[in-house]
Amino acid sequence: MNIFDRAIEAVAPEWAVSREVARQKLATHRGGVATRTSRPWGQSQSIRGGTTATRWNQAGRRDRARKVYAEHPIGRSLLKTETDNVISCGFTLQVGTESLEFNAEIEDRWDEWLEIADIRGMKSGTDLIRQFYQSPRRDGDGGIVLVDLGIGSGGQSRLQYIPGDLICNDWKRPNSLNILDGVEVDAASRPIAFNVKSQDEFGKQDWTRVPANNFIYIAPEIDDDLGVRGDSCYSTIFNPLDQIDGYIDAVIIAARMAAVFGLIIKEETAGQQFAGLQSLTNSQGKQQKAVTLENGMLKYQGTADSVVQVVPQQPMNQTPDFIRTICRLLGLPFDMPLELVFKDLSQTSFSSARIGLIGYYRSCRVRQKTFIRRCMSRIFRWWLSREIKLGRITSAIPANPLFHVFLAEGWDYTDPVSEMQADLLAIDIGIKTPQQCAADRGRDYEENIIAIQAANAMRRGAKLADVASNMTRDRVDPSQQPKPLQIGAQNG
Repeated sequence: MNIFDRAIEAVAPEWAVSREVARQKLATHRGGVATRTSRPWGQSQSIRGGTTATRWNQAGRRDRARKVYAEHPIGRSLLKTETDNVISCGFTLQVGTESLEFNAEIEDRWDEWLEIADIRGMKSGTDLIRQFYQSPRRDGDGGIVLVDLGIGSGGQSRLQYIPGDLICNDWKRPNSLNILDGVEVDAASRPIAFNVKSQDEFGKQDWTRVPANNFIYIAPEIDDDLGVRGDSCYSTIFNPLDQIDGYIDAVIIAARMAAVFGLIIKEETAGQQFAGLQSLTNSQGKQQKAVTLENGMLKYQGTADSVVQVVPQQPMNQTPDFIRTICRLLGLPFDMPLELVFKDLSQTSFSSARIGLIGYYRSCRVRQKTFIRRCMSRIFRWWLSREIKLGRITSAIPANPLFHVFLAEGWDYTDPVSEMQADLLAIDIGIKTPQQCAADRGRDYEENIIAIQAANAMRRGAKLADVASNMTRDRVDPSQQPKPLQIGAQNG
C-alpha cells in the first residue's frame, strides 16, 4: 500500500477494501519474477495488524469455514479426526509438588471442577476442552473468558467460550491504531484487551471490554507476523473442496443420463414423416409440426428403416482415482496422510501406513503441546490460585503449588509388542525412565505403582500365583538385587 492507498483507507475503508481485493485477484504466487505469461503481484509489506482487506478477507473465510464444517462431510471429518488425535478424551493432570497429600487433593478437585466449569452447564469437561481446540481451528481464533461468578455465588470459577465472530469492533470505538477488529493492542502489537459483542436484556447490541489477563485468546494460525487475528484451517482447501463437489455432481448427472432407456429410429423417408405430422399452436400462437403420443400408438417401420438402442457409457471411469488425488491435497494442510482423509486402508501396506502415521502423530504432538501450554496450563494456574486465595484447599500449601504437567492419552499403538519392547530397551540404555514411558502413554507412574502394590497384595491374599509375561524381563526379588555403587564415596 502506497501513501495514496493509506489515505483512502483512513477516509473510505470500503473503497480501500475493493482496491486491495482487486489487486489480490490480479496477483499470483507462482515464481518470484513476473514474466509475460504470469500476472503481476503487489508489493509485499508488513503492516501492523494487517491491511483492512486482509482482515475483511479473514472474516469471510471464517464464515465459509463454518459452512464447510456444517455441511461438507470431508471438511468435517478432517477437523474431527485432528481433534480426536490431539485432544482425544482430554488430559490427565499430574501435580508435581513435594507434598503427595496436596497433589492428590488438587488432582481430585480439578477433575470435579472441570465437569462443571462450563458457564452454560451444557458441556462436560471433555467436551469443553475439545471445543477450546476445535472451534478456534475452524474459525481462525476464539477466546475463553475466566469468569468469577461473584460473592453471591460463592466466588465460583467458570469458563465461557467466545467465538471469533463475537470479537469485533464496538461501533462507538471503530478501528484505530490500537484497536484492530475488536482486539486492543499496545505499542508492540500485543493484545491487552478484547471487545466482545453481546446483547442486553432488551435485545440491543452491546460490547464488553475484557482485559487480556482475564481472557485466553486462541489463534492457532496467524500468518501475518504483525497480525492479531487468526486464519481458519480450511483457508487453503476451499477450492479443492469445491472441485470435488462439482466433480461428484457431474458424475452423478452422467450416471442418471446413462440410466435412461433410449431408441434412435432411422428412417429413409424422413421428409415424408415430417410432412405427415400434426400441426399444433405453440406458445407464440403460431402453427408448427409436433409429435403427439397417444395410448396404444404404434410405429410402423419400413424394410429400409432401422432402430438402434442408445447404450450410453458413464464418463470419467477414473473417478475413484481423481477423488483420492483431491483428498490427498485436502490432507496436506492438516499433515494428514491420505489413508486418514479417505478412511481407506485398502490401497496401502502396513509399513507405508505406519510411515504416514508417524509424521502425522509428530505434527499432532506439536499442536498438543502448544495447546497445553497456552490454554490448559493457564486455566489450571488461574483456577488453583483462586482456590488457594479463597481458602478451599484443606492440605498444607507447598512452596511451589503451581508446578504441574498435563498428560495426554497415549497414541494408539501401530505394533503394541514392538513399542513395549522398545520402551524396555530405552530404559536399559538410559535414554528414558519408567516415569517418562508412563507419561508417553498418558499414565501417572506414581498412581500406577500404588495400584500395582494393591493388586499384588490382593492376589497374595487370594493365594493366586503371579503371572509374568515371557515377552518381558524376568522378575527379580528386590532383596536379592546388588546394592548400587556409591560413586565418589571412596577413593578408587
